[in-house]
Amino acid sequence: MNEVFSSIAPDELKCEYKTKPLGIDVKTPRLSWITKSPRFNSSQSAYQIQVASNKNLFENNICDIWDSGKIKSSSSNQIPFCGNNLESNKTYFWRVKIWNELNEESSWSEVTFFSTGLFEQNDWKAKWISHQYSFAEKSQLKFLQGIDKWIWYPFTNPDDKYKTICLFKSFQVSNASEIQSANLLVTADEKFQLFINEKLVAKSDDKIFSWARPSSVSVKNFLRTGPN
Repeated sequence: MNEVFSSIAPDELKCEYKTKPLGIDVKTPRLSWITKSPRFNSSQSAYQIQVASNKNLFENNICDIWDSGKIKSSSSNQIPFCGNNLESNKTYFWRVKIWNELNEESSWSEVTFFSTGLFEQNDWKAKWISHQYSFAEKSQLKFLQGIDKWIWYPFTNPDDKYKTICLFKSFQVSNASEIQSANLLVTADEKFQLFINEKLVAKSDDKIFSWARPSSVSVKNFLRTGPN
């Protein structure tokens, strides 16, 4: 086996163009990295990717989701995942190592991760929360079918829908230090800013139809023990 050649290394690992993305919506995500070497004109000649369901598995050199094996290729951009089927709402950990043009092997990269969103309709388990409009209110406001599935202020004037609305939700956390992960998927028609405990957590982009691009964000570090 070749000795590890420490002067070449994979870096800046990304999945679907993002660093540690949350809630990706593709079952075959694409993985990328860049090659760093202090030696002039050094290049990648091969790579190996490993994906696991638990970060600790790598400590025993185990990967239960995908091991590409050594692939002779200079490609390091948008490599398609080819392992076991990914499940909805799961976090997967991955790493990569590479070989240079002299077949000298790098060490493994730092372990990074990506999490999946909900792939299928029946993966959605939550119920919609909304104001319960009467039939008369819906008729008066000329509601489109399904519009009352959004969380919204119970306005009575059609022009009110163009106003800025502040919505609040309080909840209790028994012990914030025991939370392993807390991810939030949110959108609004047309724009929104989301605050948790007076701190800005997420906001929509400034492009048209921003409501069609939900924001997925980790809120674990914004939660505190007691009322939130």
